[in-house]
Amino acid sequence: MHAPVVEQCQYHMMMRERVEKDHMPLFERRGMGTTIWSPLAGGILTGKYNDGNIPEGSRAQLMYKTGGHLAKRADEYFGKDNLDKTIAVLRALGDYAKELGFT
Repeated sequence: MHAPVVEQCQYHMMMRERVEKDHMPLFERRGMGTTIWSPLAGGILTGKYNDGNIPEGSRAQLMYKTGGHLAKRADEYFGKDNLDKTIAVLRALGDYAKELGFT
């Protein structure tokens, strides 16, 4: 069997720690590479949730309708205990992007 040479990790501006602190040292030690999935955090980093509402037809709405583990994933950002923090982070990122001249 061949040893792995690449890992596809979830990595985006709101979820950096696991890749940067845990995975990168392993990749360097083993000579591995990486590619990422979910760079826009399932659409959360697009700006459409910055007002705290979940738009009709959005991925987050679909996750809640589907239920089960997908609803639990949506709760990581939009649950009653996490929503205020999520909105604060999204707005701060949006303000910073504008400051840099990006969207």
